[in-house]
Amino acid sequence: MKLVAFFSLDVLELTDGRVELPRKFLDGIASMSAGWPGEIDVVLAPRGRKDTNLDLEIHRRQDLPFRLIVKDARDPSAAALLREASLVLLGVDYRHVDMARLCRSAGVPYAVIAEYSGHGLEAGLEAASK
Repeated sequence: MKLVAFFSLDVLELTDGRVELPRKFLDGIASMSAGWPGEIDVVLAPRGRKDTNLDLEIHRRQDLPFRLIVKDARDPSAAALLREASLVLLGVDYRHVDMARLCRSAGVPYAVIAEYSGHGLEAGLEAASK
């Protein structure tokens, strides 16, 4: 089972291949992954500059507990990510407006979430099991 999550967070890719992500976000993904019985792909839009968020950490992509895909959800190629998804999580964001329609067209269950919590995952798992 594959979870594809589009969050309303942007990520800074550093020149050496590492990425800058908030600790709160990483903690939320860790919590979600404890309840998901498969792989997790996280789709985040690129951010071109430093952020002033106080809990930012720098990580190597290969050390993250999920596959990070840096892509704006409005990019037409983002729809291809739905092909492998068992469930899609959509963070409330203007860039994700069309993704719900694409999920319905592809027959992929989705849940809209407003924060990095397991609540969207639980609702999505329930919807996916019906």
